[in-house]
Amino acid sequence: MSKDTKYVICGGLAFTEDKDMKKLRDLAKEGWILENFKYLSYKLKKSQPEDVVYCVDYNDDKNDLDSYFEIFSDSDWKHVCSYDGFHFFKARTGTAPIYTDADTQTLKYQRMNIDVKKGTIYILIATIVAFILTFVMERIDINSNIYETIKLISYMITGSGVGMSIVLGICILLINKKSKIKDSK
Repeated sequence: MSKDTKYVICGGLAFTEDKDMKKLRDLAKEGWILENFKYLSYKLKKSQPEDVVYCVDYNDDKNDLDSYFEIFSDSDWKHVCSYDGFHFFKARTGTAPIYTDADTQTLKYQRMNIDVKKGTIYILIATIVAFILTFVMERIDINSNIYETIKLISYMITGSGVGMSIVLGICILLINKKSKIKDSK
């Protein structure tokens, strides 16, 4: 890693979106400017300090991204980067927020919630299949390294799937909670 690149761990956008955006703003004032976001970490590049605010929006519709980005640009928000439906924007401090009312914020969280639920369903299906495979394989007495390896992989998929389902379930609860909080404002 070079001295002009820094990686900052994301707190989880469903958990700490506001805190992360404030952290990115504070780092930009020190000259660390957001360049990219991947795998729950922000990649920052050393540059001139900037007095900017950051915002993240969720939109997984890939059909008309040019028009989508143009809407933000017309409101003085510059697209910085995107990853897996999350789009990061920055604007000068004092620029009108992207979300000015509870309805638009609620829509953002509802879109995010739908995709998280879909992901949870896929993981649950894979977990159930792996669990059934593991269950069946435990009852068959075959002494083979390949068989034991497949059984071990099946155990790992089952365990990982259960863990991921729990985490995604918590994400769904938090997204729903955020949506209701924004809705009540």
